[in-house]
Amino acid sequence: MRPASACKACRERKLKCSVQSKSQACQFCQAQNLECSLSPRDRVLARQEHRSKRILAAQPQSPIQSPKNDRHQGSNTAQLFQGAAKLNLKLPPIEVCNEIVDLYFQILHDKQHSLFHYPTFIRAQREGTVPPIIILAIITYTARFSNHSYFKGVERRYRGQEWSRAVKTMLNIQDMEVSITTMQACHLIGSLAISEGDSRMESMCSTIANRTAQLLGLPHRLSSDKLERELELRVWWSIYMFDVWSASSRGLPRTFTLDPTWEWPMDEVAFNQLTYGTAAHSHEDFDEDLGLRGIHPRKLSMWGQMIPLTDIKSDVFTLNEWTASQNHLTIDENRLLRSVAEISSKLAVWLHDLPPRLHNTPENLAYFVDLGFGTTFLALHVGYHYHSMLLYYQFLHEAESSGPSECLLSSSPYARDYAERCKFHATSISDILWTGSQTPRCECLWMLCGHMLVISSSVHLHTLLLGDDEELINQARNYLERNFELLLRLQSYWPGIFLSTTRLRVFHKACLRAARLNDTFRMDRWLLNMLQEHHEAIVNESTNDDQVDVTGDSLSAANMSAHSPSSTEFRSEMYSWIR
Repeated sequence: MRPASACKACRERKLKCSVQSKSQACQFCQAQNLECSLSPRDRVLARQEHRSKRILAAQPQSPIQSPKNDRHQGSNTAQLFQGAAKLNLKLPPIEVCNEIVDLYFQILHDKQHSLFHYPTFIRAQREGTVPPIIILAIITYTARFSNHSYFKGVERRYRGQEWSRAVKTMLNIQDMEVSITTMQACHLIGSLAISEGDSRMESMCSTIANRTAQLLGLPHRLSSDKLERELELRVWWSIYMFDVWSASSRGLPRTFTLDPTWEWPMDEVAFNQLTYGTAAHSHEDFDEDLGLRGIHPRKLSMWGQMIPLTDIKSDVFTLNEWTASQNHLTIDENRLLRSVAEISSKLAVWLHDLPPRLHNTPENLAYFVDLGFGTTFLALHVGYHYHSMLLYYQFLHEAESSGPSECLLSSSPYARDYAERCKFHATSISDILWTGSQTPRCECLWMLCGHMLVISSSVHLHTLLLGDDEELINQARNYLERNFELLLRLQSYWPGIFLSTTRLRVFHKACLRAARLNDTFRMDRWLLNMLQEHHEAIVNESTNDDQVDVTGDSLSAANMSAHSPSSTEFRSEMYSWIR
């Protein structure tokens, strides 16, 4: 039965139910001064549901594959199991693999990367036509979230270690093709390497993906098939963002420089409704219910809106690196404040230009949760607050300094304002991630959340240790408690969260050991490592007590088990700070 897309009054009179604005009642009900029974939200969801049913009905029942060209590789699941047998590798039963793939799209996809078209990927995976390296990478990356009895007795964060070694072996440069599949595999394996603390493997995967994109001519040479074209755009932008993150966090030069003429991906709802076989056109085919009047439809893409934020992130990293290289007593104050103002303006413009549908409101969150994109919506906003927090972080020190003998900027009228902005954004990160944890189908469980929670917690520590307002101190204590709970939850899934929690523990000890508490918040090389190089271990400047060799390949199960505190120990230590 077709979902109702007309109000009750129009259906009874067999009239077309027309609206001039999605925020108003239909034209007939307005003219008759009647209450329109179909809300704007109902109207949007009804049309989307009807469109989805038509699209699914039109899908071919044969296995779905992209058109054969030099960009896309085909394969089948049988090859995966044959390859596993050769490696003496035990894979989960097919029904467990299916569940894990579903969990990947629910929890991880469209948060830190957007590599696949969900409807066609699921069908192809069920039919056995997805390349083995992709399936094995997804299983390795996502098995930690499964509640299936197959994994009974196996600790979540260590489930994929044997598969991890195998999938890295499959990424053989001699067998590699210049294809979208290679880019997807590199991004998945690079993300897996991040979760294991293997920063060298992460950089290698990013480099291979970058070069593959260049050889394919992306983003200039795109397919004529609309779905394939949009998939290529999403993979391209995922690789671009991966390049920014990987290069910035390691202080390496970027491969790509943002060109504002590059095409953004289309919005997530419209993308999921595409099918193969549709020609790409220069004009935009979209339902007005998916957009807003006067707004270009691609501006409604949450993944697209992350693009300018990623470039701003690079600006923030560059600024913080420059600040850390300067003497805090002789730093060029005008240059610093001018740079901060320029980046701050970019963030303000981004927020101002955000379409109303993407504003961070409870109504918009509920809307996207209903559509299955709630965590993507939260990822967009937590990213904005994270980059903003890093921009203003150095002013936590300046705002508390007693005079020019401690810091040149201490007398600046901007110092305290910027410090307050930093605390606002740290609080917003805590609020967003906590909201996600309390909202069904919206929990934020990708690994980078751990790093953001740690930096947010360090800002709350500033208030707790240096604040003089009891109300604000109590608020900081509450935020720290929530952050600890979220970190404990993430630690049960990701071995690399150990690096994040170790950073926070070392940072807290550094605060207590410092001659002046405020000195720990001065932007120097040590603090820069704390804020930006999340793949590396951090040690106290004056002692090696907390040093643990967890870089590169050393983040093994044995290494982690030897150094990682139990949940009880971690909880006890963290809560001792706020009592």
